Amino acid sequence: MNNKHPFVKMGLIGLSISLVLNVFNLYVLGVGGEAWWSLWFPSYLVWLVFLVIGIGLSKKNKSKPGA
Repeated sequence: MNNKHPFVKMGLIGLSISLVLNVFNLYVLGVGGEAWWSLWFPSYLVWLVFLVIGIGLSKKNKSKPGA
């Protein structure tokens, strides 16, 4: 994972934090239900965008000669 773009690390960390918070909220606090999409989906979407950008930049840099 040393050659990965920082956006990949940020995206993975953000997604994992969102997932842990979501699971904690659902199973420990018992709060959840129909409002899930309005609360959690934007967070997952933002971190997924960071991850996709990082993967794209990582692939782009890897395909350059001498990189």
